[in-house]
Formats: sequence, C-alpha cells, structure tokens
Amino acid sequence: MNGAALRSANVRGRGLASAACHVLLRRFGWATSGAPPAEPTVPFLAIDPAAARVLADIFGRVPSGWPCRRLIARHDQPVVEAAGGSHLVISARSILELLPEMPHSREDAGEWVIRTQPSSSAAAIVSGSRVAWIFAAERKAPEAAQNCVFEFTPDGWVFWAPTGPHTGFLQVVTPAAGGSSQACLAILQATRLIRAWVHPGALFCADLPCAASLHTRLARGNTISCGAAALRYDPISGDGAGASLRSAILACAVVRHTLESGDSSAGFEHFHARIGRAFRGHMEVCERLYREAALSKMWNGELASVGAAKAMAGACFPEPASRRFRLRDFGLEPV
Repeated sequence: MNGAALRSANVRGRGLASAACHVLLRRFGWATSGAPPAEPTVPFLAIDPAAARVLADIFGRVPSGWPCRRLIARHDQPVVEAAGGSHLVISARSILELLPEMPHSREDAGEWVIRTQPSSSAAAIVSGSRVAWIFAAERKAPEAAQNCVFEFTPDGWVFWAPTGPHTGFLQVVTPAAGGSSQACLAILQATRLIRAWVHPGALFCADLPCAASLHTRLARGNTISCGAAALRYDPISGDGAGASLRSAILACAVVRHTLESGDSSAGFEHFHARIGRAFRGHMEVCERLYREAALSKMWNGELASVGAAKAMAGACFPEPASRRFRLRDFGLEPV
C-alpha cells in the first residue's frame, strides 16, 4: 500500500462504532461503504460524561436523552453516588439520527475493511460466562426518574436506567449457571432501592452474554477490528459505549496512518498495545467492583475468570519497548 492507494473503507457492522467510523473517515475525505448502521440489541445506552464528550467530538453534538445521577447500592451498606457527574440515557435510534446522509455501495467495496461486529470464528479472551436479562420497567417512586442505579444482591446485580419521567429499563446480571427468568425475579425481590422504586414489565431480551471479552486478532493485512469486534466491556463499568467509541477513533487513525505512510507494522503495534492496555485496566476495575460487592459463592468462578482474562491479555498484548505515537486530532502523531 502507498499514499496513492484508493482512500476507501468497507465498514462491516451496524452499531455505534460503525457509525463513528463512517463519520470519522468521511471527515478526512475517505469513501465508506457497507450496510447503514442499525439499532443494537439493547435499545438504550447509558452515557457517562466522558463518553458524551467523545460523542460530541465525533458527531458534532450529543443526542437528547434523559439525565440522571449514578448511584451504587450494595446489600445493607449506605447508598453512594458515583463520581463523574450527570449521566445521560439515550435511545439507540437517536445515535442514528446524528448521521449525515451517506450513500452506501457494495458490501465488499473498499481498500480497507473495518470490522465492528465480531465473527463467530474470532479467537477471544473471555472474562467469564455472565448473562444479562433486560426488562422494560415503570417507576413507582419519584426518585426512580432522577437516578440510574447499580444495585448488588448476593446472587447478582441489577442496573436501572430511567428513559423518561415514568419509564425505564432493568438489566439483571447473573452467572450463566444461575440465569433464568425466575432467578432474575428473585434478584429483583432482593434489592432495596430498585424494588421500592421500580415495577418490572415485559422482557426485552434474555440470556444475553455480557462478560467482557478481548479478541486476539485485531489487525492484519488490510483489516482492522474495533467496537465489539475488538473488545466488549462488562456493563458493571458503565463505560461500554465510551470504550466502543475510543476503539473506533483509534482504528480510523491507524488505517489513515498506514495508508499515508505505507507501513502497517508500527500502527498495528500501537493499536494492539492500546487496546490490550485498555482491556487490562477494565479487568482491574471489574475485579475490584465484584470483590467489593460481596457476592455469593456462586460468583467465585466469575471472579477467577476476570483474573485469568487480565493475565491472558497481558501475555497476548505486551507493551512495546517504546511508545511511538499519540492520538491527536483523530490522527496518529509520532512521539
């Protein structure tokens, strides 16, 4: 490849990272092709202030949504407010409304391929077998319209996010071995705040894998992976949307640098190191949060898997001897 190569990319995926790749590459004069982004499995996203700033940087503005504080409740401990400012719950459809009108050509057109959805054959480091069940819900108490809540019981944890003055959704997370609609209802009954504030309704989706994962083949040839095709965050962090956006920004910067410089090795090394470092840091956060939650012995296997995933990521994604680049203005800048 060289600087005279066709500046075009086929973006394979339909989620938030895909939308970001289309916008970022077109901003720098690239043509993009592929299916237009569509709604992800989960109809709403909880966006923290940092992710909201990234959204604004990419798309020019933050979609309208429902503002709320983030609270953490653990068994009989006092409720604490998480640091970081006001969160925003937005619909997946509102992300799509940020996109400019973009013609899409053949699925296979493009000098580069950017994958934002994982393939079933991709090798991955997985941090356990946790699953999520997502329910529609209605508020019972006024406080439910003002706060999103992570609440831990001995057998699982629940995330409540308001989407309006009277509505919202519940995400119940359990180990796969303990996952069932009956188990979810038992966990909901064991909560303090959520049981008093919220009434569960219809089931959105069941048995949705939600343990964090890192794919081990991120970049080679003319293909690079970002978003869910690169890594998936555990929802306990509240940073899944932010991680997806950051990986998309880095992937677009790497493909632009590779085409302009004619050398893929340095950019690919930087990409692998940054994604691996992000995943290891995420595993450390998850490990701390799960241990602080004082979950039952049913969770011992999940805790062990988090530690093992962190160690495997360190072995598969070692830090380079020296730092070659930094990210600046959506591009790679030599250090």
